[in-house]
Amino acid sequence: MNDRGNKIMARLQTQMAMQDARIRSDPLPYLQEAHRMVSEAHALLGELEWILGGHTTFDLIMEIAPIMEPIDFNGEALLRISEARKMIREFQA
Repeated sequence: MNDRGNKIMARLQTQMAMQDARIRSDPLPYLQEAHRMVSEAHALLGELEWILGGHTTFDLIMEIAPIMEPIDFNGEALLRISEARKMIREFQA
């Protein structure tokens, strides 16, 4: 590695050590942020499970009027997947 690369690596290691020291000195804010992020991820996964599990408007209509037959299984699956992807994109933003 050249001299510039060594300087960058040394600076990154210093920044990591400083961040580690900040976390060790007062871990509560970091734990609270981690808890918030895990809670959001858990809620997102619950919503994704609900969407992908077949609990959509289409399924609710089928429960109300079971006489109807679903026509487009692939379209329904694509709709569920697109909704799941939309939720993931919103979560990542």
